[in-house]
Amino acid sequence: KKIYDISPEEVKEDASILFERIHPDDIAEILDSIQESAKNLAPWKQEYRAKFKNGIVRNLYGTATPQLEEDGSILWHGFITDITEKKIIEEKLIANEEFLNQTQIIAKLGSYSLDLATEIWTSSPVLDTIFGIDARFERTTQNWETIVHPEWKTIMHNHLVNEVISKKNKFNKEYKIIKVDTQEERWVHGMGELLFNESGDPIKLIGTIQDITERKQTDEALR
Repeated sequence: KKIYDISPEEVKEDASILFERIHPDDIAEILDSIQESAKNLAPWKQEYRAKFKNGIVRNLYGTATPQLEEDGSILWHGFITDITEKKIIEEKLIANEEFLNQTQIIAKLGSYSLDLATEIWTSSPVLDTIFGIDARFERTTQNWETIVHPEWKTIMHNHLVNEVISKKNKFNKEYKIIKVDTQEERWVHGMGELLFNESGDPIKLIGTIQDITERKQTDEALR
């Protein structure tokens, strides 16, 4: 009753009124999922919307297990949960993620997270574009150094290992790279901060890398 605003007595008289609460755009999918569950006697799980007389729409999640009765009919045992608040939070997170991605694209600013124990890092889509890499690229510190311009390899290796990790400093360095896909030389500005475990040992390096090629070219032209 709390979910559908229908009393048990009303349902006993006419169970079809439950379907009147289902959003018109979701009815076909609901019926198909129920028929599939009945046909295979498989658990029924479905997200859908309910629309009420006052115009309010709620997101629901239903799950039930079908049981074949002796007379050939099917009885479902399950429950319906209101997941409206959960869906609202999910939509906000998606919107925030899209906003963050768009701002990173505009600023040419990518983000990364480096696991110091495994030496494996993850990257945002914008950072992938900056480095010219795709999903096939193995993201290790060793492979990061292959992206770094030859003239900067020793400098950046020493900065990461000796200045940042050993001395527990922030990562803050402008350096040159060679994009993997186009072999184009680009300037980037890398920044990062260490995360520590309870013993005070660094376990992760998280931060951003920004393409600053245009700024570097402008500075050079003004000299």
